[in-house]
Amino acid sequence: GISESRVQPVGYGETVILNECKNGTKCTDEQHRLNRRTEFKIISGPTSIVIKKMVKKKADSNPPQSDKKPKGGPNPNLSKAGDSVKPKVVTLAFDKKMVDFGKIKKGEKREHIFQFTNKGDETVEIEMCSACECTTLEWTRLPILPGKMGQIQAIFDSKDKDASETIDITIILKNTDPVLHYPVVEEVKFKYELVK
Repeated sequence: GISESRVQPVGYGETVILNECKNGTKCTDEQHRLNRRTEFKIISGPTSIVIKKMVKKKADSNPPQSDKKPKGGPNPNLSKAGDSVKPKVVTLAFDKKMVDFGKIKKGEKREHIFQFTNKGDETVEIEMCSACECTTLEWTRLPILPGKMGQIQAIFDSKDKDASETIDITIILKNTDPVLHYPVVEEVKFKYELVK
């Protein structure tokens, strides 16, 4: 239902992969699957999409509880009422999710370190970070415990740029969403104004 003129498909092949799995590299099917993806970027108009999810509840959403206690002591994954399993929460709180590098002349470089805190109750680990070829990324490689900090260093090189732009940095965690069972994905950005 969208006019052809409003869609700009771009194929990157192996130029924008999320891991080291290029042709000739031995990788698992799961690692290759991470690179076989379709990404959508809204480049004009509204910048967000509202997705509504409706869940039809069963007639009896509170089944009768058993009087028997589980063997081996309390289960740390149960809520205080003992009637449901608490899903682990993955939440990264960034100091800044958008950085403005301001005016840049072609050929100049800029650097920023995106600091974040693990505000969830699960240890997180970054699987991969990706951005355009103009940006070199380095990130915290060790697991980050709840309450601890990590960082993503972005070094931007404007030598091949001809216009002002906003660059997305995609952060893929090893942690999976408890409902969708896909890796948890975060995003930060930086923008610049290219001047002569």
